[in-house]
Amino acid sequence: MAITKHAMTRYAERIAGRDELIDINIYIAQNEDKIIDDINKMCEHSELIYTGKVGNRDNNPVNVYLSGTWIILTDLTESKVITLYKVELYVGEEFNKQFIQKNLDKLAEDKKILEAKRAEIAEEKSAYLEIIKSNEDLINEYRGTIKMLERNNTDYKDAIESMDARCSKAELAVKRDIEALVMRREF
Repeated sequence: MAITKHAMTRYAERIAGRDELIDINIYIAQNEDKIIDDINKMCEHSELIYTGKVGNRDNNPVNVYLSGTWIILTDLTESKVITLYKVELYVGEEFNKQFIQKNLDKLAEDKKILEAKRAEIAEEKSAYLEIIKSNEDLINEYRGTIKMLERNNTDYKDAIESMDARCSKAELAVKRDIEALVMRREF
C-alpha cells in the first residue's frame, strides 16, 4: 500500500517522537523504507472497523482500521494510507485499551441496529418499488389507450373532412345553379 507524505510525517511525529519539522523531514528521508514497511505491517495486522465519512470537515469517505491502539485511515480503494494516530487518553495504556474495547462493543451494537434498520427499510423499499412498477405499467397502458384514442380522433377528423368534401361538391353545384340564374338577368 502506498503511504502518503502526511502519513509518513505522522509516523515520524507519533511513533519516532520527532517534534521539529526539520527533524521530521530528516527522519523521513533517512527511514522511508522502514516507515513504509512498518505502516504496511500495521495495516496487515489491523481490523477494518468502518467505511464512510469521518468528522465534519472531511467530505471524502475513508476506511478506518484499528491496529492495537492505533487508528489507520486509508482511501476507499485501500491503495494508500492517509494518516495514522494512536488512541491516547493520557491515563495509561490499559485505560486506552479499555476505552477502545468499550467503543468497539458499542460500535458492534450500533452496527446490529443499523443492519436491522436496513433490513426493515429494504422491505418498505421493496413494497414501494412494487407500487411504482405497477403504476408505471398502468401509465404505459393508459398511454397506449391515449394514443389509440388520438389515432381514432385523427381518423374521425379525416372522415369529417371527407364528408365536408362531399358536401362541397353539392354546394358547388348549387352555387353554379344560382350563378347561372343570376347571370342571365340584367340589373
